[in-house]
Amino acid sequence: MSTSPSWLRPGGISLVRGLNTTDPSEAMVKRAAISATRHTVVPADHTQIGHTHFAQFGNLADIDVLITGDRANFHVTRDIERAGPRVLTV
Repeated sequence: MSTSPSWLRPGGISLVRGLNTTDPSEAMVKRAAISATRHTVVPADHTQIGHTHFAQFGNLADIDVLITGDRANFHVTRDIERAGPRVLTV
């Protein structure tokens, strides 16, 4: 089973812009990584939740599991989970 690498970490993740980063080249590579996996697990620390950057590389529907810290805003993570991915807080 193929899963996503840890470097799939986004610069930001939001309801509106999904997975995003500041670098368009990086976004292109991450988009390819998502399309090559069967299950996409995305690590994102609490500072990335709810933030947006220039280059989008995925939608929330592209994620199977989002792993974040317990300092992430509960309301935002709940809304993200309602949009598709399972959200695990650690």
